[in-house]
Amino acid sequence: MNRTRLAAIAGHEARTQLRSPAFWVLLVILLAITSTLNPVAMIPSGEIEVGGERAFANSPHALAQSFAIGSFFAYTFFAALMAGFAVIRDDESGVGDLLHATPLTAGEHAVGKLSGVAAALGVALAVHLALALLFYEGPALFGTGSAAHGPFRATAYLGAAALFALPGIAWTAAVAFAVGARSRRPMAVYAVPTVLFVYTILISWNFAPATLGAGWDRLLAILDPTAIRWLDRVLFRIDRGVAYWNTAAIEFDWTFVLNRLLALGIAGG
Repeated sequence: MNRTRLAAIAGHEARTQLRSPAFWVLLVILLAITSTLNPVAMIPSGEIEVGGERAFANSPHALAQSFAIGSFFAYTFFAALMAGFAVIRDDESGVGDLLHATPLTAGEHAVGKLSGVAAALGVALAVHLALALLFYEGPALFGTGSAAHGPFRATAYLGAAALFALPGIAWTAAVAFAVGARSRRPMAVYAVPTVLFVYTILISWNFAPATLGAGWDRLLAILDPTAIRWLDRVLFRIDRGVAYWNTAAIEFDWTFVLNRLLALGIAGG
């Protein structure tokens, strides 16, 4: 691939995405979700005092659930929209015919387009991180708010964004891009977040009959693009006390590793 042509396509696509209404609406939704989401909602005993302690809003465990839940509801539709329409937009504007008359290859065009979308979504994730810092560290810094806060740990924020937000965003964008590039149909692109929402909420998060075996439960956790089933049914399944959730590092297992590798594998494929 020609790096110059690749960079030109990626740069143009990134600028187009950063100016698009979808990108700015995404930022507004990130602001709304980050400012209203209860960061300790999934943590056992997070709503009550235990031994004089409360769950920290900025602990690694709290940030993991905040970025997992927030990224699913904020990015799923807009990442799919931004990526899925990247190629369709060229067809509608007639740019595709002009590109075919240049030395640009189909592979360079696809990789450049997807790279530009990824860059725009990377900017959105950076803004998401900044908003999380504002709402989870700001109250402690200025002495406002009622939530409990622990010491600031930059790695907790970066780890939560990289492990619980990025893989799902990449998965959604890559699948939507592939669907849009192959079908060239807007309705097919809209179907991606629709199917993902239905599957994730009804199956990944809530399908847990009493007869469900442990193996099937783990498989559903592996197939969950958000990793929220793993948080709910593995990490937070046992109440270890608020002191543990506030100070301990997250204990990852093979189920989580396979889940994240699967999401990134689909995105990279």
